[in-house]
Amino acid sequence: MKPSAEFSIYLAGIVPAGLFYEHIKNAVGSDSLFFALFVAYLLTLRLVAAGIKRFISNRR
Repeated sequence: MKPSAEFSIYLAGIVPAGLFYEHIKNAVGSDSLFFALFVAYLLTLRLVAAGIKRFISNRR
């Protein structure tokens, strides 16, 4: 089973977020601000992945 383009893009965005989690959290300072930024990043990543999937499907 081949993963969808949307899943692959989302996973490619999650990996760096996981790798640099502590560095980003320390740079932001506030736990609540970090949480809000991380949720916003995940939502943005999801929208970008859906947009790219739509773009690829429209080209075919």
